[in-house]
Amino acid sequence: MPLSIELWVKKKKKYSISMNTYRNLHYQVSNNLKIAYKNIVKDQLSLYPKIKLDTPITLTFIFYNWTKHLSDLENQCSIHNKFFQDSLVELWYIDDDNYNFINKITYVYGGYRKNEWCVEILVS
Repeated sequence: MPLSIELWVKKKKKYSISMNTYRNLHYQVSNNLKIAYKNIVKDQLSLYPKIKLDTPITLTFIFYNWTKHLSDLENQCSIHNKFFQDSLVELWYIDDDNYNFINKITYVYGGYRKNEWCVEILVS
């Protein structure tokens, strides 16, 4: 998943998918960002057959940084976690995102990637 998404509000602008950005967004921009994120998830998951996942599942978020500066994993991965779980429910891969359906979530630092910074999400 990308670490930022471009949206049109008054003009085209890139929004970082992190807690630092999310907490300051207008609710309509936040909602549009969530919809754009869900569409990316839908495109990514279209490569796989549309089936209900065997629950409970485990989610692992691997953060690959674009800079060698230290980053807070929770800041970078928490919004991905929220948006991804909501996308799984809205796209009918799971029935709900409570602990009966997702019982373990892990954030991992994957290292530095100069040109391929992203959050990789593993579902097991």
